[in-house]
Amino acid sequence: MITKKQIVQSLINTFLDQKPIFKANSFNLRKLLDKSDECLRDLNALGEQASSKDCWLIYLLLQKIGPESRCLWAIKSSEEEFPNMKAFLDFLNVRCSSLELMLNEFLDVKDLDYLKSITLSDEDFMLPKEWDVILGSNCFFEILRSGKIVGSKYEPITQRTMFGWVVAGKLNVKKEPNELYSHFLSTENDLKTDSLLQSFCETEELSVKKQFLSDEELFCEDNFQSSFKYNDQGRFLVKFPIYGDTS
Repeated sequence: MITKKQIVQSLINTFLDQKPIFKANSFNLRKLLDKSDECLRDLNALGEQASSKDCWLIYLLLQKIGPESRCLWAIKSSEEEFPNMKAFLDFLNVRCSSLELMLNEFLDVKDLDYLKSITLSDEDFMLPKEWDVILGSNCFFEILRSGKIVGSKYEPITQRTMFGWVVAGKLNVKKEPNELYSHFLSTENDLKTDSLLQSFCETEELSVKKQFLSDEELFCEDNFQSSFKYNDQGRFLVKFPIYGDTS
């Protein structure tokens, strides 16, 4: 089922995805005007919230925060028809804090004094972020250059590459080795997930119950199977069943 939120996002995408006009003429300008007017009228028809600036701002920012964050926002806002900008900014603030704590809570980069004398390819390597490219084994050794710095037992190795110095290996952690973390995830079952899954399974199950038909029902079934055909309009025709002695 398509929601109003999805319709709004589609309309905004259509509005913003219009190609720029490099050579002005009446045809191109009219096309741009008509399409823009159509999108705005459709948004207004969906209600005041659908045409508010918050929908536009949230859509624009969603294009810049990466697929993982977009997925998390979709889950968080799934129960809200039109989340406002404040809710989205609060989400970004929590997301940012969680990413910062993901590694900074455990890594102590200040102890890596031997890294100060070299230029790293990524000065903020300790911070979680999206990757730019994934290198395969077929080209990995081609990017390596002579030069390696080895730290102490629990410090990473620094290797010189064509992109600069990269860091890999073990890192000092702040937490105790025997410290145990457990995580629990729960969801509000407003959608009655259990019953929905049960209904889905029941729908997908093949019925194994044997159906017993009467003689009349079997006659009608056989008559349909042996006489039905399609006409030119795509409808099927079947002979009217006459059961038993008509005399």
